[in-house]
Amino acid sequence: MYSIYIYGPRMKKHSCGALLYTIYKNQVFVVLGMEKGNWFPFKGTREHGESNNDAAIREICEETCNVVKIKKIDLDCKYSTKRKYYHIGLVEIQYTDIDKFYENRRKLTEYIKKENCDNEKFYSCLEKTYIDMFHINGILSRNFHNVTMKPIKYYYKKLMNIQNKLNSSKKHRSPHCAPSNTITKISNMPILLL
Repeated sequence: MYSIYIYGPRMKKHSCGALLYTIYKNQVFVVLGMEKGNWFPFKGTREHGESNNDAAIREICEETCNVVKIKKIDLDCKYSTKRKYYHIGLVEIQYTDIDKFYENRRKLTEYIKKENCDNEKFYSCLEKTYIDMFHINGILSRNFHNVTMKPIKYYYKKLMNIQNKLNSSKKHRSPHCAPSNTITKISNMPILLL
């Protein structure tokens, strides 16, 4: 007798989402979220009956505490591990979205405490404990989890093309702009340009 699992334990799950990036002071940064001690893209498990695109759009919104809301995504980076199939897109965000994430997360945490709510209901919005920006230069030498490195390697050339266009346009900007090789601070989060 044979067993067939449609959504059983032997079936790989599909994880959908995006590698986020932002441009700050004419520099390209990959934006990752801290989850269980590792930096990851913004992604999560596709729900029953949901398309990969719909799952990615929902997960990005949830994991950024309802800050990043997109209507469409191209999930060009596809790979798998023992347990999951991954469908990861590339999405540009504003660097100010990082402050909005922390503000929304703080408000949600306060609401949960005040109303004595079940944390499970809000788990996906609280899954990422931190968000940070990592400069595109040198990112391939970082020791990220394999699930994170795959989309970084896949989109690296595209991100470097964006950086190169910014560098060529920088030659024509005012000499009064701040240099890009300094330590910068947004909100309470230090950002090191590597």
